[in-house]
Amino acid sequence: MLTAMVVLLAGLASARAVGPSLWITSTDCGSTGSNTNHYIAGETVYIHVSGFTAGTYNWDVRENPFQDADKVIFGSKIVDSSGTLCFEAYPTTESGEYKAYFGNEKQNFHVDALATVPEFGPMVGYTNSTRCIRGVLCC
Repeated sequence: MLTAMVVLLAGLASARAVGPSLWITSTDCGSTGSNTNHYIAGETVYIHVSGFTAGTYNWDVRENPFQDADKVIFGSKIVDSSGTLCFEAYPTTESGEYKAYFGNEKQNFHVDALATVPEFGPMVGYTNSTRCIRGVLCC
């Protein structure tokens, strides 16, 4: 009986132990939006992390094929004792495949080019499935 309780308690403790996680959104740090993997050029990528040990971590955003030489922006950030952090990381400008890194965590995302009409320039209100360009009301 005692052995069964020890095994049960050990299992509960390990089930609660959640490691570091990284997710990216197109909304500012005040919101807790879910992971966003699809952007339109002009939208901003925000990096959210949780479950990290307090310390300084390197971060970057890379273009495909995701090698160190393909970094488009990088830096370091300090995670405090809460283990959480959010920051504006990358204002998207070009279409393509990208990957955001923070510590040992990573997350892929894709950027589509802003649709344009040669006579008029960028199409305001262009929608990408169910999302609109941030700040523009779409119907």
